[in-house]
Parts: sequence; C-alpha cells; structure tokens
Amino acid sequence: MITAPVSEIFYSIQGEGPWVGVPQVFVRFSGCDVGCAFCDTTPRPGRQYSAIALWQRVQALCRRYPVHSLSLTGGEPLQYPEFLAEFLSLRTGKKPYVYLETNGILYHALRKIRSRVDIVAMDIKLPSATKTRDYWREHACFLRECRGKTVFVKAVITRSTTQQDVERAARLIRKIDRQTMLVLQPHAGQWGPRLRDKIQQCAVTAGRYVTDVRIIPQMHKLLGVP
Repeated sequence: MITAPVSEIFYSIQGEGPWVGVPQVFVRFSGCDVGCAFCDTTPRPGRQYSAIALWQRVQALCRRYPVHSLSLTGGEPLQYPEFLAEFLSLRTGKKPYVYLETNGILYHALRKIRSRVDIVAMDIKLPSATKTRDYWREHACFLRECRGKTVFVKAVITRSTTQQDVERAARLIRKIDRQTMLVLQPHAGQWGPRLRDKIQQCAVTAGRYVTDVRIIPQMHKLLGVP
C-alpha cells in the first residue's frame, strides 16, 4: 500500500495569488527538495496516510464547508507522484477542483498526474532570494508541461532579489507563453519602504516581457488565518 506523509489537513481560504480568498481544503505534505532561505513553513514529520484514508478526511471537510478546490501543498507534494496518482483517481466528478501548489521543479512527477490537476500554482525560485542553486532548466521544462492547463507563476521577492533574476524569470515565461500570469509576492517578514520600492521596479522589469504581472501579498497572513 502506497502512503505519503501529511502534516496538516484543514479548511481555510487561499491566501496567495489570483485565487486569493477562495475557500479550499488544504492537504500539506511533509518534506521539500529545495530549502529556500525565506521558507515560512515549519518542518513537521507528518502522519503517513493511505490514499483512501486521506480522501475520506478530505471528503468530510468538503461536506462540512463550501469548498471550491482542494489545495495540494507542502513541503512539495510532487515528491509523491505515485501516491498522488492513486489519491486523485478517487475523485469521481469534477469537484472539488484540484489546485496544485508546487516549487515548479519536478516536471517528470507532474507528467504522472497532469490530467488530474485543474490549477497549477507554480513557483519560480529566484536564486538571489532562495540562496540556493538556480533551477532555470527545471522551471522551463515544468512550465512546458503546464501548457494547456490553468497555470500561474509566482516568485517571492526579498530585499536580496536582483532585477537580473526577475528579468530572467520573465524571459523564461515569455519564451514558453507570455500570457502566463506572473505574481510577484513580497516577503511578508521584510515588508517596508525598501522592499516596496524594489517590488515595484521588479514589476516594471517583468512587464517588459510578460503580459500580466501582479503584485499580491500573502493575504492569509494579513487576515490572521491558516
């Protein structure tokens, strides 16, 4: 029996990106393969769930609340593609919609569940912000896998983010599909005049290449909800 570690299952509203405010059931998987300097998710070992046990928990919350979609988040959910394939096969209708939050790196894993995902919230990891190696090649492959899907790209902007990284991300998006929305998300813990000015300039830089660029903060932190 395939299992995966899940640290949280809860109902709340989506706090990031263009679906902000949408009611969702969140399934937070444990573990991530990147380790960004700005990560705000507390590492938790998680409980091992089978696909059927997790689906039963999700269904109970969907019956209790007015749920638009199921957010698969983490950590990094695509570390468990075989589990996700079995889990998502249990959905017999079109709802709840499946909303995948991912670091946009594991494109081979996405390929295994692509047909069962409705919305992809894809991160681009800017190395000047993450303080990790760059993932430009992986991001390009991942975004190509998203062709034909509802997808937006998100980049966290910190005080250390460079305009060069933002430009490279925007050029990557333009090369694949310039209509893909790019969300610039300010680091909540660094907000102030310096970051405000920087993210506005980042939006100008990205706007030279991408049609739809938006600055959207983490609204769930402003509202004080999970």
